[in-house]
Amino acid sequence: MAIISEVEEQSAVDRASTPVATVVEKEAGENGKTTDAAKDEEKKPALAPNKGNGLDLEKYSWGQSLQEVTINIPVPPGTKSRSILCEIKKNHLKVGLKGHPPIIDGDPEIDTQKVEPESSRLSELDLETRSTVEKMMFDQRQKSMGLPTSDEIQKEQLLKQFMSQHPEMDFSNAKMG
Repeated sequence: MAIISEVEEQSAVDRASTPVATVVEKEAGENGKTTDAAKDEEKKPALAPNKGNGLDLEKYSWGQSLQEVTINIPVPPGTKSRSILCEIKKNHLKVGLKGHPPIIDGDPEIDTQKVEPESSRLSELDLETRSTVEKMMFDQRQKSMGLPTSDEIQKEQLLKQFMSQHPEMDFSNAKMG
């Protein structure tokens, strides 16, 4: 769901009282997952993220949290929200003013290795993400103690089950691991 807020004045500290149109995109897609459009486009140099895990660019800035993306675009004083064009598609964003070239048409690539994720509690995560994080934490603890990971435990259990179902087979010379 996209929300375009009315054009509002920012504080003098932020952008010297330049009006800003803000686009907020909530919940990434049908199942909460985003797709990697960069695979389809030619590779561009990745840029370092700002404090909001987004970018500060010449014509606009953006930031993101787990639930939403916020884009701030300075517009001329007196601009009405009906003068703003905003097209949000699955893998493309286009924002501009009627009668002018688009301010945003596509997206720059961000260096995801430099993004600092916001701190969150496991209880705040959706069920799929939470189970993945818990599995990763378990596996990390197991590795640090020199114990088998969840995948290795599962493989051992399957092998034991197979061996018990087939006692006629000789596993004495089998190498495991």
